[in-house]
Amino acid sequence: ALTVGYTLYTSRSPYNEWNTSNPVVDKDDESGTPFYDDARKTMYGALFAENVFRFEYFHLVTSARFDHEELTTRESLAPHPLLVDETYSKNVPLFGIGIGNDFGHGNETYLNVSQGFRPLRYLDIASPFSNFSTTNNPDPTKYLTYEAGVHGWPSLGLYYDVSVFQVNVRDRIESEQLTQTETIDVNTGNTRSRGVELEGHYDLLRLFSGAASNVHLDAFANASLLDARFTSSIVPGQT
Repeated sequence: ALTVGYTLYTSRSPYNEWNTSNPVVDKDDESGTPFYDDARKTMYGALFAENVFRFEYFHLVTSARFDHEELTTRESLAPHPLLVDETYSKNVPLFGIGIGNDFGHGNETYLNVSQGFRPLRYLDIASPFSNFSTTNNPDPTKYLTYEAGVHGWPSLGLYYDVSVFQVNVRDRIESEQLTQTETIDVNTGNTRSRGVELEGHYDLLRLFSGAASNVHLDAFANASLLDARFTSSIVPGQT
């Protein structure tokens, strides 16, 4: 079972602020003193492919994705001297692999390892609150996720899922003060999160024989145990 595709996205998100002495001014009122003006734009695209290989006792899923992001910021007015007028382009290849084994009646074990990322945000490159250095150019934050568990439908109406996971995050964006007036966003933060997740739900109408199969009333419960911490950071006391 092969899946291939693409996605394209574009948006414009102007950021404008005005100062006024009116504490209850309407959000669309532009009669105050101009304070900040930034013409912002995003272009995003991705190509992806995934395939399921089925064998006698298990199945294997492989996937690949290539993401391209362009963030444009055009500051024309700001309360700081270094106006940003740049386009930031980032390319991120991603890969994933998963394996599953069907056993018993409607049960499956699974294990997957996959990459992810958090794209750059506008405030990473331009902000009314920061006087960014001209060398400011952070990279997206990278994720590597491990998950293993078991789930299934052991009987009509009953579903369960129990898993353990760990997410390693590197290149988190943190702000560094270069001088008294200039800052820069740098990829110096790393975190690790691990835990256990449990989920279950039951279709109460399955308790009654002859209930219509297209009518459902589910009772469900979820629980998570999470241990998360910074493993490295330039922020004092963060780790």
